[in-house]
Amino acid sequence: VAAVSKTIARDNNPDNTMRFSQAGVIPLDLNGALAVTLENIILRPDLVHLLMHESPDHEAFELKVRRLPGGVRLVKDLGRMDDTRLVLIRREEDVLVPVGTTEICLGDRIVAFGPESDRQRLLNLFEGEIP
Repeated sequence: VAAVSKTIARDNNPDNTMRFSQAGVIPLDLNGALAVTLENIILRPDLVHLLMHESPDHEAFELKVRRLPGGVRLVKDLGRMDDTRLVLIRREEDVLVPVGTTEICLGDRIVAFGPESDRQRLLNLFEGEIP
């Protein structure tokens, strides 16, 4: 016997939103979705670019920091990587969203998205291994 864990319904009438929610149905408001999309395009263009990137030479990758070379302590110390985005850093039980001032520590697992050249650069820099 299969069970339905979530039900989603298109909600064109704001008067129905509360009724859907009370019935356990997740209302999908297309106008709200459009507003969020436009907000992301305006306020978070890097994120939108990352999510819409269709280049075949880009991929997500993860590496483990096994050493910290001199001069690299913070994300901003990595220098410019135009085509690569650090997506997250896993540190023990924590998941960090990296910004320039985020510290890089031994044992961190860095998840990034970019071309092979930047993957190799980061791998060589940290003498990491791909998990």
